Amino acid sequence: MIGAGFVNTPRNTATVWMFSSKNRGRTWQKRPLRLDPRRAKHAAYMLPAAIGGPKAGQLAVGYFRTTNGVIDPNSSAGKWTYSTAESANANSSTPTFTYSDVRPGTTYHSGQICNAGILCGLPGEPSDRSLLDFTSVTLDPHACPVFVFAGNTPRSEAKFQTWNFVTRQTSACF
Repeated sequence: MIGAGFVNTPRNTATVWMFSSKNRGRTWQKRPLRLDPRRAKHAAYMLPAAIGGPKAGQLAVGYFRTTNGVIDPNSSAGKWTYSTAESANANSSTPTFTYSDVRPGTTYHSGQICNAGILCGLPGEPSDRSLLDFTSVTLDPHACPVFVFAGNTPRSEAKFQTWNFVTRQTSACF
């Protein structure tokens, strides 16, 4: 299971976590694994999507990540890109991941990504729901991850425009 949120971190920091079970969910590991730990202290992470590969242990995860040091997803100063994490041994006791940005240097969203659920937009709560929790991943016929996510710029958002982005891994697939 992959999730974004607060696990032993301040309430204004959102990270991507992997929870694993060796017995089909009857019990879960005691401590979740923090994905992208080398950048986690200097970024916020939101809206993860994950898919397993055709073989045990293969896992691809896509998520939004701030690139400008903002750690609070509800900050209006956030600059967000779309990043991925991929593992061939996610089922091991010490999984390893390869991390990359879909298009290094590209900002797909500026501002906050409200994580208050149905409270977004209420007085005192953040309000940007323009991405609509829309992020997903699947595998193409060659076992290459295909990520789909929403994005916008301040100018497009002012015009109530949000676009869908689709990106596909083309080499070193599962």
